[in-house]
Amino acid sequence: MNRRGNRIGVERLADPDAPPVKQLFIVRHAQSKWNAAQKSRDVRTLLAYRDHPLTQRGCDQAEALAAAITSVMRNGPENEHFAGRKVLAGLMKADAIWSSPHTRALQTALIGLRPLHTSPMPTSPTPSPSAGRAATTPATAGAETAAAAADGAPAYEASASGSISRETGNEDAQKGSTLPIRLKPAAREKKNLGGFDTIGVCRGERCLLRAMSELQPHMPADTLEQMRFTCVDATEVKRKWWSGMRDSKQQLHQRMAALLEEIRASPHSSIVLVGHSHFFREFFRAYLNDKWREASPHVATDLCKHRIPNCSVACCQIDFSVGPQVITDVSLYSPDVYVKLTAGASNPTLCVKGEPVSPTANAALRLYARQPFAPITVAGQEVL
Repeated sequence: MNRRGNRIGVERLADPDAPPVKQLFIVRHAQSKWNAAQKSRDVRTLLAYRDHPLTQRGCDQAEALAAAITSVMRNGPENEHFAGRKVLAGLMKADAIWSSPHTRALQTALIGLRPLHTSPMPTSPTPSPSAGRAATTPATAGAETAAAAADGAPAYEASASGSISRETGNEDAQKGSTLPIRLKPAAREKKNLGGFDTIGVCRGERCLLRAMSELQPHMPADTLEQMRFTCVDATEVKRKWWSGMRDSKQQLHQRMAALLEEIRASPHSSIVLVGHSHFFREFFRAYLNDKWREASPHVATDLCKHRIPNCSVACCQIDFSVGPQVITDVSLYSPDVYVKLTAGASNPTLCVKGEPVSPTANAALRLYARQPFAPITVAGQEVL
């Protein structure tokens, strides 16, 4: 505690009862404007923003993740027919949500993990003060958001513990919230040369202010209203949490080690972490266990060399009793891999990135999806 009574060093003191084996659900953020601009070589968008938010497609990807989690919650994993359904069944039992403070990661957590952190809205919700506000433009998105609060943007306040709520008060925010979202600066993206998407523009409660403001052009009003009751803890990002300089290998590994120590010391046995492809790739390179690499060499190589798709979920088993290489198992949910059931068709169709593939192509599919899937059976036929 500091002199003002605010929490510092959240969860960094080891809990003596902390379990030695934990589950870490790594979620890569949905498509950002930086991702889209890189693909289309749109230099103007690359340079117009700092800390690029989600695109419309990114919001749709995050909504699809929320829908998949909700579907597993309602129907049970045994009644679902998409790859990685058991990963989502485990994710929905998580007891903590952590997120990088970057706007795109927080937005992904707000939308995609809504079934975990937000209960149904009260029957008579307070009208959102953000209704009718004009969309943020590229010219203003990268600036500090002090002016946003003055021109009618949603106003937030921080409690003594750093939890963020609307002006209606933290009590209202807690009514509809189940798991709070905790912003973790150690989970920010790796800073590469020229990476404007890794330069932050907001601190503390303004991280949520900007995330919500940037979602207004893309999300239905009722969804934004539902997210109004999400509790976000910004205790650890009240000061500048980003760097303008390229991360050295040593700096990145120190940050990863600090995050891993927070995971180890946490009383939580199952944590969802929303973050970034370069950071996660380095995380796998550093902490994948050698025995797992030997058992799944192609999958391990893929995880360490390539980026997992936007809005994919990697379920990692973390065993702190085995030494430094603590990741002893990995399985993945990817929205690009699913089983399509067509009315009147005798056999289901297996799809990767929307394209049908042969049900016998399991080896290639497992390599692509980075998961040794449990079999999926439809009408008595094993399709995955």
